Amino acid sequence: MRNLAVSSAKFETILFLDADIYADIELFQYLACRVAGGEPYAMLPCLYLTPTGTRELLSRKIGMDIINGFFQFDRKKVLHLAMPSSIIAMKKEDYFSLGGFNEAYKGHGYEDFDFMMRLIMKSSKVKAASEILIDKPYRAPLLSEGFRAVLAEKCIPHVLEKKFAFHLWHPRNGKESYYLRRSENAKIFQGELRKCLDINYEMEINSGVPFLIEPFFRACMEKGYKPTDFYALFHAAPSHQGRSKFSDWAAKIFCSFA
Repeated sequence: MRNLAVSSAKFETILFLDADIYADIELFQYLACRVAGGEPYAMLPCLYLTPTGTRELLSRKIGMDIINGFFQFDRKKVLHLAMPSSIIAMKKEDYFSLGGFNEAYKGHGYEDFDFMMRLIMKSSKVKAASEILIDKPYRAPLLSEGFRAVLAEKCIPHVLEKKFAFHLWHPRNGKESYYLRRSENAKIFQGELRKCLDINYEMEINSGVPFLIEPFFRACMEKGYKPTDFYALFHAAPSHQGRSKFSDWAAKIFCSFA
């Protein structure tokens, strides 16, 4: 569908996001301006909201309180932070030069990772330790591993500026065939990533330090931010801790009628 959509796009800069992302026009313009200013692409981090967080955002239309709460370790309104995410602005011509999205993927998962890895490899030589092929979910964004960490580095500037997209909560049936394809897609991705690495990969020795630590602290120093203001990015407690089951239940009812 995205390949068809881009073929019909009338503007030079294009933006990718899913239908369940909150439509913040000002934020989208921020992304487009980054690309218009010379960046090859801009990738936003995304906060996945609880039913409570979704209710508040839809009713108040203001997301900064949710963002500030997240950095103060408040998990009542946020399930987790997706860093990286597939919310990307880029040039239409660059999209076609990459060949668009790989249509070998069916159903849910990994087609976005595939596209993002090809995108960053086109823009610069990827430098990472040999563990880049690791496919491991994370709790603490700055402690992620493998290809997720390599992609997440591109989100750090936007995190420091507290520019986040919001994923609205909605019910999901994980037993649908759409989601059951994820394991097969993971195998396809590993094969495609190995092909890319044969051409673009520059091996480095693993220092034993999580991949994102150095670029995070370096970016803080360069931009004048206090690292202590972002320590929630190291927080690895289960996402349900600190949330009220009753408030989420009530918010789910609200969201179902919104």
